[in-house]
Amino acid sequence: MRNNILIILFFIAQCSFGQVRDIDLITIEYDETGKISRESVKHFDSVAERLDLHFVKKHLYVPYNLPDSFENRSFKNDTVVIWHKESAKKDFVENWTNTYIYDSLSRVTSFAFSGCLVCSSLPFTFKVSYNKEGQVIQLEDTSDENRNVLDVSYNDFGEIEQLKFYRFDKLIRLIKINYGR
Repeated sequence: MRNNILIILFFIAQCSFGQVRDIDLITIEYDETGKISRESVKHFDSVAERLDLHFVKKHLYVPYNLPDSFENRSFKNDTVVIWHKESAKKDFVENWTNTYIYDSLSRVTSFAFSGCLVCSSLPFTFKVSYNKEGQVIQLEDTSDENRNVLDVSYNDFGEIEQLKFYRFDKLIRLIKINYGR
């Protein structure tokens, strides 16, 4: 009887905490001629957390610039400007801003960083595009002429399948995600 209860509790825990599985993040980098210059694989055992852009950033450090969340129900059709040091002087020499533009569905459609002279951080602005399921499918850096673009594709289960990084319209990095089933 006790064993049956333990087995039932185990299955309930599995359903409650989501699917746990192994994954591989396969990174392929390309040189300026389009040839593969480097390949690497990062393996993760027993991943239970949600695999999204924040997971990839946490483990591969790309994409470097992301908002904490792509949705905030507090804002609809709003532009929100947040100063890093709210009580400090509002100038861009020693202080900086993060700006978020939200659509009618409370999704971030653009996010920007003002830059900071003291900390040598350059400004950026990204445009965010979504598919009909509300998933991020593209981040486009609109702040310079490099035409930096990240395209995100999903599998039939709604999981990220691959990320393609472009600069000057050329593929420079591909990250494929293999899910252990």
